[in-house]
Amino acid sequence: MGEVQTKAPLDSPALTGTPTAPMPETTAAGIEIATAAFVVAKVAQLVGSAPEALDTLQELADALGNDPNFAITVLNKLAGKQPLDETLTALSGKSADGFIEYISLRETINHAADALHKSQNG
Repeated sequence: MGEVQTKAPLDSPALTGTPTAPMPETTAAGIEIATAAFVVAKVAQLVGSAPEALDTLQELADALGNDPNFAITVLNKLAGKQPLDETLTALSGKSADGFIEYISLRETINHAADALHKSQNG
């Protein structure tokens, strides 16, 4: 009878000491018992090679300014940026006519239009 008293009950046992369990497979996603080693491995896998300053969710949130729409915020800020290129900056926002004037095509287009008109009308 003394040996039975040293066993834990099957229903919600209160374990003492340092109980051990087999470590689940790394792909486990069911009702397996997660050992401390399993949890440590999964957290390390999640953190990966993140720098120490960004290896917690709080540090990431702080770095992103706690902005729930961070991706949209960044895209909106980048949308108005123009590369640092003199030609692209000069062309930025120009209409088709402005573009034609900028690249000095107005005279060429006028000559082509005149030639087409003459060939059609004799």
